Amino acid sequence: AQFDAALQLQPSNRELYLEAANNAAVCHLYCCRLSSAISTLEGVLKSDPAAVNDQTLVGNLANLYQMTDASAAAKETLQCLVAAAADDDFDMSTLNIGGSAPPAQ
Repeated sequence: AQFDAALQLQPSNRELYLEAANNAAVCHLYCCRLSSAISTLEGVLKSDPAAVNDQTLVGNLANLYQMTDASAAAKETLQCLVAAAADDDFDMSTLNIGGSAPPAQ
């Protein structure tokens, strides 16, 4: 709850906002609320598409997807988003997809 409150207090401080979102997602995961953890990080990416450059956030989201039944489709969507929007120096191995390259655009 504290990290969720921090998300509301610091949306203008991008670095703190992304850190709070990651921490909130981890807390949700440890409280056995996987869907809330995923929703938290997906919400950040929807509200701030540039957050796709935060490799910790994207890596955590990819790992959370790994824990779901729809992991392949969700990770493929995330991989396409990163390929389309992330900076050129983004480390695609963060997605933990087994070395596959993103689809050509």
